[in-house]
Amino acid sequence: MTVAELERKMSTREFVEWIAFYAAEAKEREAEHKKAEQKARASRLRRR
Repeated sequence: MTVAELERKMSTREFVEWIAFYAAEAKEREAEHKKAEQKARASRLRRR
């Protein structure tokens, strides 16, 4: 489906809901990434 088709078929509300959904997913991935970095950092510090 092209962007033009999506713009014609999707309501503004649905578009905004998808934006919110993907923003929440990105925020969750970032939090998981930071948690993994902190865990790795703590592991490296314990090995010293």
